Amino acid sequence: MPQLWIETWVGQFFWLLVILFLFHFYMVNNVIPTIATIFKIRKTLGEDTTIETTPQKNNDLKITLPAANVKTASITNFASARANWIKNNS
Repeated sequence: MPQLWIETWVGQFFWLLVILFLFHFYMVNNVIPTIATIFKIRKTLGEDTTIETTPQKNNDLKITLPAANVKTASITNFASARANWIKNNS
């Protein structure tokens, strides 16, 4: 049974470490900063957000957003939102 041969463990362990290192490097450099930026943008833009329930229509939610200024109203995609937020808050 090849899975029990000790000679194959070294190669499997090596590739496991390589894959985990690459995954960690990708997460730290791409995913986590993007998520942090999204949370910062939401915190900046949504400080006055309120949620009210209306029981007369199956508990639908009414979400009241703060008045958006011209800079944030013209943003159409996340990349430009992130770039504008970084430019304004740096």
